[in-house]
Amino acid sequence: MSTEAPTLQVNPLDAVRCHSKTDIGQKREENQDSFGSAVSDAFKFYFVCDGMGGVKGGAVASQLAVSVIETACRDLRTLDSEAIRSAVAEANARIFERGTNDEQLSGMGTTFVGLAFIDNRMLITSVGDSRAYRIRDGEITQLTEDHTLVMELLRSGGITEEQAVNHPVSHMLTRSLGPAPEIEIDCWESPDAPCPGDKYLLCSDGLYNMLGLEELGEVILSLPPEEVVEELISLANLRGGHDNITVMLVSLEDDYPQPLSSNYPDDGAGSESASNGTNPNTGFTLKQSPDELSSRGRSDDAVRSKARLEKAGTSSRSSKVNTSENSSLNGINGQHEHSGTDPRSNSSRDPSGSSARSALAKPGVQARVLVVLCVALAGAYLLGHLHGAKDDEQAIFANRSERAPFETRS
Repeated sequence: MSTEAPTLQVNPLDAVRCHSKTDIGQKREENQDSFGSAVSDAFKFYFVCDGMGGVKGGAVASQLAVSVIETACRDLRTLDSEAIRSAVAEANARIFERGTNDEQLSGMGTTFVGLAFIDNRMLITSVGDSRAYRIRDGEITQLTEDHTLVMELLRSGGITEEQAVNHPVSHMLTRSLGPAPEIEIDCWESPDAPCPGDKYLLCSDGLYNMLGLEELGEVILSLPPEEVVEELISLANLRGGHDNITVMLVSLEDDYPQPLSSNYPDDGAGSESASNGTNPNTGFTLKQSPDELSSRGRSDDAVRSKARLEKAGTSSRSSKVNTSENSSLNGINGQHEHSGTDPRSNSSRDPSGSSARSALAKPGVQARVLVVLCVALAGAYLLGHLHGAKDDEQAIFANRSERAPFETRS
């Protein structure tokens, strides 16, 4: 008779915790962001939506997406990429139908970004420019790729990395849920299994346009998870709060099962991860992850281009967070200064909402190529004449100094 003690089956999901919050910001009259979750014994699925379209369309779109996806996943016994794509596609169809039947909601849409934890695996889903980040061992890595016109222009060679920073159409989307009856959905399993101590950040652009990679990492590593969401939103509002701000922080506690292997070996001899250098101002080590890049077919140039949008002067998707005791946290204290080329200080965004962001959120490769070519030419023209036009405008208004004052929109 065997005397061995029975083996206890530990559910990895028991060690997955989430803290979340959304805020209207300082400039908007309505919060068009939404967040949601679908949780069972077999999976935990967290997601953020950033709505767009008219006075109330954005809020309707994001809330409808959350409701449809939560309902679609509620009774599933398990979750996989096919089920997620089906739920997101259903949300897209419902938003499109609602916008078609209600003239006031016509053209409304929403972004979608989500992380699904199943056993010891993780699925990543993305449509639009809301983002997912991973913080591990002091390194913060952007896991998703923005579906924006600027990224299309960079990939096609229509603009350079320098032109991408502060580009006039930098926040125009090429994909979102709702404006069209069908949508291309990015959904894939992370090639790097979740690990104990990992933290994952889901957020709308109202957060990352105000804070850089280094600041995000510093705040997340310096505070308990329950305080991180409050601090990040407070910081974004201190910087101006130009948009709605939504934050979801998913933390894997120390008792989360250790994966059997990792696709990201430690730096050292034989490692495929190559260090690209250290930022002397922050102490962050910049490096890329070849396994993740190859798993999604991304080129090094595309990765470097995307990182340039995130922070001018960097050349990677990852930043090593400085965790030394004498690390400066001036940004956390609201003392960070934006340079003139920082994309987070871009004043060309649509101040009344996000209608411009949804203008190009239509599927179809041919249409997208046409748009890219046309806007590339328009962008080049704008960049060449922007300063001259601004000087002319200032001269005109200088001659009208005796007239009634006028409003400017930031």
